Amino acid sequence: MVWSTYPIASATLIGYLLHKLSGLPWVVDFRDPMTDEFYPRDPKVRAIQRWIERKAVHHAALVVCTTPSAVVTYTTRYPHVPRQRFTVLGKRL
Repeated sequence: MVWSTYPIASATLIGYLLHKLSGLPWVVDFRDPMTDEFYPRDPKVRAIQRWIERKAVHHAALVVCTTPSAVVTYTTRYPHVPRQRFTVLGKRL
């Protein structure tokens, strides 16, 4: 298994690349959302982080969030991703 954790965006990107190269299941730990409407402030950085976030949510076997509201954020933002892919600190939703 590959496990990556955010708040370092490059760690999430490296996790994605290791998952793709190895074929191992990937668990993404999002302690905080990677992006929001105005975060990061720089639109170019926000676009890159949104791309990384999208890869993570679509390719991870499991996405670990710190709060139920973070799960709502991601399931709203990515409605085609199965809800069972998300968990809150070990509690399967």
